[in-house]
Amino acid sequence: MSSVASDVAKRRIDLDRIIQILKFHVPLGLTTTLIASSLSIVNSGFARTANPETALAAFAVGHTVVNVFASPIVHTQQLIVIFGKTRQGLANARKVLLGVASLVLAWIALMAFSPLGSFIYLNIFGAPASLMPEILVVVRICLFLPLVYSMRAAANASLMLQRRTSMMTTSLLIRLGIMFLMTLVLPGMDIPGIVVGTVIWVGGIAVEATSSTIFAARGRIPGIVGDALAGDSIHDCLRVLGPLVLNGSLMMLTLPVINAGLSRTLAPERSLAAFQVAWNLAWMFVAFIQNNLRQTIVVFLDSKAWQDALRRVSFWLQSLVSGLLLVLVITGGAEMVMLHIIRVEPDLIADARNIMLVLAIFPFICGMIEYRAGVAMRAREVGVVGIARAADLGMLLTLVFLVGTLFPALGALVGPLGMVVGAAANLVVLRLLGRDGVPGIRPREGG
Repeated sequence: MSSVASDVAKRRIDLDRIIQILKFHVPLGLTTTLIASSLSIVNSGFARTANPETALAAFAVGHTVVNVFASPIVHTQQLIVIFGKTRQGLANARKVLLGVASLVLAWIALMAFSPLGSFIYLNIFGAPASLMPEILVVVRICLFLPLVYSMRAAANASLMLQRRTSMMTTSLLIRLGIMFLMTLVLPGMDIPGIVVGTVIWVGGIAVEATSSTIFAARGRIPGIVGDALAGDSIHDCLRVLGPLVLNGSLMMLTLPVINAGLSRTLAPERSLAAFQVAWNLAWMFVAFIQNNLRQTIVVFLDSKAWQDALRRVSFWLQSLVSGLLLVLVITGGAEMVMLHIIRVEPDLIADARNIMLVLAIFPFICGMIEYRAGVAMRAREVGVVGIARAADLGMLLTLVFLVGTLFPALGALVGPLGMVVGAAANLVVLRLLGRDGVPGIRPREGG
């Protein structure tokens, strides 16, 4: 009888772990999915100004380049989560964040107030010279980005360590609401259109960062210990940050590589358009897992019992997301959304549907990658994750250019095939070079 009671108690504890993981991950995934809608609000603000086309073009070029240089600040969020298990690790990770933000601020200031900015935009990124005055306005407003990005990174990392990711979702909803109000007020004021849209974007992020900071200050990180661990120094933080930045940079190259490969197909414009439509819709599903599940694993992987629960949740989530995407395509739901909500041209629907059919397997592979990457990051072996991402990009680059050149009739299908094969290469490297467990975590009995 005591054995039965023990089994029941054990199952109840296991279920509680799974519920805690889901309560953490679901808001985190929804937050990433909702972020995609923020630029639509910015575009709505531009549409209400006097010369929206010029302003939109300048903003598109200006803010994306600034984001490339500011991206190391974003990656410090993962750094703080990785090192936030001890007070010394947390403090040193925050010091690294401050240093990175200072360097980014200095670089953006050089771009904003010296010839360096014009050189970068005109000679490296090929921006139209006629847009440079508006682009420089964007860059100067973006001088606030290092501050708001660092506030958001520190606050969101703290909320993750507190296991209160629902507050991140709340902050984002507040941001979207304020941004919508700004689209109603700012266009009616006597200010240039480029200022209107950029202020809506930067101001929205500032609102989110402030809200998250307030929420984080009202909580406490559970389980943090005062004793330093081996590898808690600033040098160790920088050693981990390098691969994190490299991994993020390689990931940012995925879509440009695919677009370059699609340009070699028989009908490049059609292929590019169909892939963008399909990927933008599929991304709403993929974003729920990609780059989020690994952070869930870093936060919760403290014992063998938690690892077992994380492995199960990862499998369920990747199966659910891939299944939903597949059902959406097979039942015609994807076509209905593209035709009646996104308003895609009817002649692109068939190509976009086939792309999504191939992409339906991507979240499943992505879930396995995220699990392995999360375990590696928890063990602070971030270099393995970077090597796997490099293999992913290398395979993607080889396939899209080779297939796009040898079989141009495949058209837009070159893109999703490349993504799936590249992801498979990523997973193989993680399985070969990574480990399945983390040294030093407690055994199941102590979980």
